[in-house]
Amino acid sequence: MTPLTIVGSSWRRLCVVTASALLTCAAAACTAGDRLPLEPTAPATTVESEHSSAPPCTGADGHATLAGLLDRLSRGEHVDVGTYFVAPIQFVRWVDPSAYITFLPSDDGSVTLDALQAHLDALERGGLSVTLTEFWDGGYGGSTLNNDLGGYFAFTVRGRATTHAPVAHGTGKGAIDCATKKFKIFVLDSW
Repeated sequence: MTPLTIVGSSWRRLCVVTASALLTCAAAACTAGDRLPLEPTAPATTVESEHSSAPPCTGADGHATLAGLLDRLSRGEHVDVGTYFVAPIQFVRWVDPSAYITFLPSDDGSVTLDALQAHLDALERGGLSVTLTEFWDGGYGGSTLNNDLGGYFAFTVRGRATTHAPVAHGTGKGAIDCATKKFKIFVLDSW
């Protein structure tokens, strides 16, 4: 028998044909049952997925704080600002039909809630009597820019601003600090 001699372009054609035949045979032999599944990969952690976790608090966390403050004021008891409100630098505002209060600098350069304490004392002496009638959880909200991140809520009250005022219905809203459960914002639109 004479050995087969392949020269030049014929050699290349033989290589291409052989390689194609081998790939076709390999593909035909590999069925779906023969394939190995890929290992699942862990989902990528993104900033978005971190924000979808449960909030640190909601407005529902402010219910007890609100009820306690209104109850104390209505019983004519002294309300210590430190018990119900965050530190002065974290406080945003108190608003009612007779006042708008935020923290104020004192003579020594520190910030205080002295104006709020004086206002609460005046409300207590004037005979404020208010009962919480409805409460709604507003969820978690605010922004770091405005220093008002927290649990938001809305509410209605029934009562009077002073001993001689007629009984009326009022509405309000507020926000508490998640860590301390104390007021950052308190707004009473009407008594």
